[in-house]
Amino acid sequence: MKENKGLWALDKTNDGFVLEDLETITDNTVILPKLFRRLLGYLAINDGSMSLDKFPDYLDSLGDRLIILPDGHVTGFDFVVKVEGQNIKLTSQPEDLVFLEK
Repeated sequence: MKENKGLWALDKTNDGFVLEDLETITDNTVILPKLFRRLLGYLAINDGSMSLDKFPDYLDSLGDRLIILPDGHVTGFDFVVKVEGQNIKLTSQPEDLVFLEK
């Protein structure tokens, strides 16, 4: 059995979290750095709104590509990010993702 130690015990990337305000991701919730950076970028152009309604479209527009292991499925980052209202999570384990450089 894997032990959740250190920082990873706090990681909410796959469990999901509710984005209430900027402090949710800057101070209160540990998530995958790539997801953190994409959320910050999206919120910066979202006119002060915390709404995630257009976040999947934003991710798609960036064209971030990745490979999902072990099946070798090549897709976009938007494919593994699930948004339901203000709840967001990654549907694949980070260790199963290989991000492709542009």
